[in-house]
Amino acid sequence: MVEIINVYRNMETGAIIEQGHPVNNTLLIVYVAIMMLIPVALYVFRAIGLYVMAKRAGLKCKVMAIFPCIWIYVACKLCGKQRVFGRTFEQIALLFCILFTIAEVLAFAYEFLAYFPIIGNMMQGNGTIYISNAVLDSEKYVPTIVSSLYGEAGRYVDPYGGAVYLILTILYYLTAVTDIVSIVISVIIYFNLFRKYWPQHFILGLILSIFGLFGIFVFVVRKREPVDYAKYARERYQNTYGYNPYNQNPYRNPYNNPYQNNPYQNQPKNNGNDSPFSEFKDKKNEPEDPFDEFK
Repeated sequence: MVEIINVYRNMETGAIIEQGHPVNNTLLIVYVAIMMLIPVALYVFRAIGLYVMAKRAGLKCKVMAIFPCIWIYVACKLCGKQRVFGRTFEQIALLFCILFTIAEVLAFAYEFLAYFPIIGNMMQGNGTIYISNAVLDSEKYVPTIVSSLYGEAGRYVDPYGGAVYLILTILYYLTAVTDIVSIVISVIIYFNLFRKYWPQHFILGLILSIFGLFGIFVFVVRKREPVDYAKYARERYQNTYGYNPYNQNPYRNPYNNPYQNNPYQNQPKNNGNDSPFSEFKDKKNEPEDPFDEFK
């Protein structure tokens, strides 16, 4: 049995209180297995999807699709000549791959150091996990960096202190920056990759990929042929609104009016007479004004 101990401080007395909750080992193993199964499955889907797409595109770097972090390089190559920040993806593939790898390595280092004592205690058979909902100053409990900064509930308590604690603090602030870089790179790739291989629903693919389902969607589109999105959008417009011969100014004749030119523009002028019925006038037959004598 593994015992989870909640450690908190009594707000009235200030005393530190421990409450233990025994957890069955089998239940804990099943929970961890399920939590690990989901990211592993998404990883496999992504690797297969990118590998097949790279193979169909004739890329020599297709094997890189199965490795963590550097799959970004393959994804950039698949985006090809689409432009971002003034350059094509082929030109900035290596830069994106390096930045993304740095961000992922720092994030993994922080998570590993923050939670390794918990895993280590379980592997050594200590069977105790401390969870704190308060910032503790006791020598027995050294809170994680997250708990120390914000006092958030439900954070694990680890036995680190001194130099390791300082390293965790530095990693915490570094990952706050590199995580933003990683997210920006991922979103740019999702947007351009789906726009090339799934133009009908690329916004849907982008949104759901941001929520972690990129592996599933890239697996679904792995056998699709790439398209030129600008050409696709133009053809879709023409299919929706009909053929438009005025490509330079599509709004010149939006209703496809065959009489775009004024049919009356070549009619002869009425010689300065503003009346449209002047040709029907016969001044000799016009009746006299009955009020002339009063003028």
